[in-house]
Amino acid sequence: MSFVNNKLKLVSEEIARKIRLSSLWLFITDKCNLSCEYCFFKHRRNNDTISFHKIQRLFDIFRDDKYLNIVISGGEPCFEWGIVKKIMRYVKNNFSKFDLMLE
Repeated sequence: MSFVNNKLKLVSEEIARKIRLSSLWLFITDKCNLSCEYCFFKHRRNNDTISFHKIQRLFDIFRDDKYLNIVISGGEPCFEWGIVKKIMRYVKNNFSKFDLMLE
């Protein structure tokens, strides 16, 4: 089964490399200390956080794009400030033109 999963990942990355993005919205965590009525994260009970390794793999797929608008969001992304700093550093070092917004 692992072999099949790895093959599927390669195929999906191959397809993704053919897509040109202008914007990438990253929900890096479900953690939040607010209870805003309008927020769809309010009803989530898990505190999942995406690993920087997975984010880096995603950026590597789209590295050839000339420009990328990146929004870092989530529940409250500042709860994962270490990941946010790694994202900012990685984007700065690997993309020539980008906009980066923390929401």
